[in-house]
Amino acid sequence: MSWRIRVRTRIALWIGFALLAVWIIAARLQLTVDLAWFLPEPSTAEERVLVDRLGQGPGSQLIFISLPVPPGQPPEASSAHLKTALAGSGLFSQVINGAEQIGAGSLPPVIWRHRYLLRNIDLSVAGLRQAMQARLADMAVFSDPQSLELVAADPFLAAVEVMEALAWPGLEDEGAWTSADGKTAYLIARTLAPAFEIGAQQAAVDTIFAATRVLTDDEPELHGVGVYGVELQETIRAEAQSRSALAALGVALVLLIAYRRFKVLAVAALPLMLGCLGGLAAVALLFEKVHGITLAFGFTLFGVAIDYPIHLMSHLRRGRESMQAIWPTLWLGASSTIIGYLAIAAAGSRGLAQLGVFSAVGVTVTLCATRSLLPDLAGNSGPATDEDATSYRSVFRHGVWITALLLGALLLVSSQSRIWSNDLSSLTPLPAERLAQDQELRQALGAPDIRYLVATSAVSREGVLVRSEQLADLLDAAQAEGVIEAFQIVSRVLPSRATQERRAQRLKTVEDLQARVSAAAAGTPFRHGAFEPFVAAVSSMSAQTDLLDAAAFEGTALEDFVEGNLYFDGARWVSLATLHGLRDAKRLGALLASGSSEATLVDLRAASESLVAGYRLRVFSVLGLALLAIGILLSWKVAVSARLVWVAGTLAASLVSTVALNTLLLGSLSLFSLIAIVLVAGLGLDYGLFVSRTEHGSAGLRDTRHAVNVCAASTFVAFFVLALSSVPILRGIGVSVAAGVALSFVIARLGVRHHAV
Repeated sequence: MSWRIRVRTRIALWIGFALLAVWIIAARLQLTVDLAWFLPEPSTAEERVLVDRLGQGPGSQLIFISLPVPPGQPPEASSAHLKTALAGSGLFSQVINGAEQIGAGSLPPVIWRHRYLLRNIDLSVAGLRQAMQARLADMAVFSDPQSLELVAADPFLAAVEVMEALAWPGLEDEGAWTSADGKTAYLIARTLAPAFEIGAQQAAVDTIFAATRVLTDDEPELHGVGVYGVELQETIRAEAQSRSALAALGVALVLLIAYRRFKVLAVAALPLMLGCLGGLAAVALLFEKVHGITLAFGFTLFGVAIDYPIHLMSHLRRGRESMQAIWPTLWLGASSTIIGYLAIAAAGSRGLAQLGVFSAVGVTVTLCATRSLLPDLAGNSGPATDEDATSYRSVFRHGVWITALLLGALLLVSSQSRIWSNDLSSLTPLPAERLAQDQELRQALGAPDIRYLVATSAVSREGVLVRSEQLADLLDAAQAEGVIEAFQIVSRVLPSRATQERRAQRLKTVEDLQARVSAAAAGTPFRHGAFEPFVAAVSSMSAQTDLLDAAAFEGTALEDFVEGNLYFDGARWVSLATLHGLRDAKRLGALLASGSSEATLVDLRAASESLVAGYRLRVFSVLGLALLAIGILLSWKVAVSARLVWVAGTLAASLVSTVALNTLLLGSLSLFSLIAIVLVAGLGLDYGLFVSRTEHGSAGLRDTRHAVNVCAASTFVAFFVLALSSVPILRGIGVSVAAGVALSFVIARLGVRHHAV
């Protein structure tokens, strides 16, 4: 087979590979921004609650709306208009603006129909009279037809009490729903769709903006998990496009300055594009969804894999034999990098697995494309032979890496902050100020506490509902004691079957309810027959045989509350209670320990910190194994013991110095910073291996130095562009790698010199 036929065959095969990758991406690629993808398997009950409820817990489907009020218009009017528009859109299960009126028509039908299975009522004459007297006091304030209808059908206000038990304390404060200056009205909209369904959340957000434009020219300010998901998807898409374009432009400028030929750009870009296509296709094929961070981070592959064509371009004066000359060193550096990425993929979470797979496959494809395509496509850049036949031996300055290692270690020891952050919020792409605004608004409107939950579990759903009822009694005691302000629990709307059967039986044993009602109403202002709807309702309920179950809430405004607080975690049924105004966590823990509900106070912050800390240890252990594998590979391929010690020492000094510098620049480092350190390790190893090679000829020595210079410059530019990102995670990775590249390059270049032999 002739040379031309071989080249055309290779090109055809790579074109086929690219087309296959594009087809896989088009057919399989679906994006997600769910933070839970970057969490590992939990090891404790508290961590399981955290992972299960992340993005699905109390308040995850809420959108908090700050509505600008046009000048001269009452905030109540703007709020009412927006509420009406959103309620009629079919996208929201509930819209609250502080002006809610309670009536039979406004209560969820499932609660209204089963109200006497949800609350204990005293149907004795004394109990009925007490309820009527209480309603007389209420009617002195509320005497509208809707309230009168409600009292006639439910003098105990059982359904109202059920809903009040689910209400937030902030709902009762009318002043919380408008700003002090009257220029802003606040609303809360609960979406029907879960927070992680980004398409549905996008539709909800668009609906809010469209409805607001009818009222005012100013845009509303929105907060909530779903809103952030929409923003992240847009931000990550925009960042992936803009940053990859800027990085590509920056690398192109570096290559033009270094090689002064546009052909180099086209040839160098080819393996990079193939690598990105291969990495993205592999992730799309292996995972049902691709995380947005994976997509955005994956394009930093430009800054790593560009090294392979650069090394070839700088050594092309040897013609097509240049690849054979640099291949052992190139293969060794790339293999070590791939091992590091595979270690990340095995670290124990879907998100990191995606990052590792994308990068490992991308580097592999780029390396293979560089070897098989570029020598024939690039041609020669200079004479085929060296200008002289002098051999150059590497002389290692061990004092350079030892000094850098000691300075980095000293800086770490003297640092006032912790090296590694255990804060789960360090994994979120959201800016810290956005999270702070969300917390302030939730507190102002009395939204559920997002730090503490109370959890109880059992092997069956009926068993956990029984324990949930016992837990409710304990929390009632805690509320009476002032330990908590309020709480919501699923047993308020879904009691155990035993409790429902007991209440239903009480209804059936009352045969003279009409006489009791008449006796209780005697001597009161209520007219004769005023409570006929109540008597009819009790008679109807006593005749029905069906009990309330979880299926009854499907498609209702309470569906997300029931599903979010009562679920099966794969091993046991779990019931959660959300808290408001927890004042003494220690006292609440003691009360729970004294009860029989086997409930646990879950501190989600502590659970997240233990989860992240344990996760980091797992990642370190996996990377330790990877480091051992890389060490074995180096000792096998790097025969000269002095060179092996120098390469290992230089790499260690680069990593320690990078961690120290990043601690100064970024504070405590997150798991994503650890990924950046792995990148720095691969790049630093590449620089160390190439600058420590024994060279033949002064031209060969210049070519190697030129290649390392261009590699470092192009990678630094690519990650410096990422360091300017508005997404905190991407910005942190950019800062970490850019700083690490600079340090690795300087330590490697200063740490070796060449003597003619």
